[in-house]
Amino acid sequence: MARYPEIEALEQFVNEHTVKISFPSEVPSEYDLTPSLLSIQDTTVLGYIQDEYNDIQSEDPRVHIVLALRELEIIEESTDYLHWCTMMGISSASEVLRSYYQETVHIIPKLKSYFDHKQLTSFISDLDFQLSSGAMQYLRRL
Repeated sequence: MARYPEIEALEQFVNEHTVKISFPSEVPSEYDLTPSLLSIQDTTVLGYIQDEYNDIQSEDPRVHIVLALRELEIIEESTDYLHWCTMMGISSASEVLRSYYQETVHIIPKLKSYFDHKQLTSFISDLDFQLSSGAMQYLRRL
């Protein structure tokens, strides 16, 4: 079995902080973004995942957690709601997503406290994720 330091770090994070993810059917999708609930210790955050590679179909919860953490990284990297919408390729006309963005921006500092060096990470590099190489290729094959 291939081992990747990124996957080992992800697994350690999941175990140390009791990380779980679910996809609530009662929360409607917005612009083909899939709603998710990510729990890290005592904090649960609603997220909207853009699943361009159909990773939600995976049975591996680590893949789902990577997706949710990537979405948080994108929000943290954005300068504001309009910039985030541009990054995501979605319309800014959704009040649901505007509220989601604002609430997430406010909870990110608390979430960062769970990570080493207080730095939010999805553990898998952007390049590996987009090219389906390295650690992400390994996770997608399982």
